[in-house]
Amino acid sequence: ADGDGFGTACDCNDADASINQLTADLPDPQVLDSNCDGIDGNKYEAVFVSADGTAAVEDTDTGNPTNDINAALEYAQAQGFDVFFETGDYNIAEIVLQDGVSLFGGFSPSFLQRDVTGDVYPTRLINNQSSDDASALTIDSMTNEITIGGFVIENDSTDENQSALYVKNSHVVLQSNKFVGNEAVNDETLLKVEDAAVSIQGNQFYGNSKAQTVGLLA
Repeated sequence: ADGDGFGTACDCNDADASINQLTADLPDPQVLDSNCDGIDGNKYEAVFVSADGTAAVEDTDTGNPTNDINAALEYAQAQGFDVFFETGDYNIAEIVLQDGVSLFGGFSPSFLQRDVTGDVYPTRLINNQSSDDASALTIDSMTNEITIGGFVIENDSTDENQSALYVKNSHVVLQSNKFVGNEAVNDETLLKVEDAAVSIQGNQFYGNSKAQTVGLLA
């Protein structure tokens, strides 16, 4: 009916020609399943991560994720994939990003649904190990653009003058994330940017009453 060449039986939305099995489908703020594979994003070009996953990184699927984040990132880079995170809590300080590999959170168990508000299926990247004047997650000198989307990035450290996310010499898209401060830091920068191109799309920033400075530093 929509004239895209896919019959009704194989088209998950036969009223929209932009939705069919050959459409490129990156996870997006509208959580659209644009390629009719059952999830927001392309499940055939993703590595699936869960805090309690048990699969090897080369064998993950929506019902069989891995808990080895850094191995998942390395495998995703080698394959040209992205990494999808199930709802849960993850230590942001232990994550080693890979050039060109995007991270998307907010997925329900089994990855069949996604919410980017941080309320229904919160995927928390929690900073609780940084030291003074440090950053929990650093994106530095990446050649290829990456997207980080659908996460709650929570600054839960008790140290001072540190940032949850530091971007330097890289091109990063921050899409529909929620940055959250805590009650213990005197000065906290939720996002620090230096010599970088950062696109901020639909993010939320929540500070606290004790911090003297909160928010962005560029």
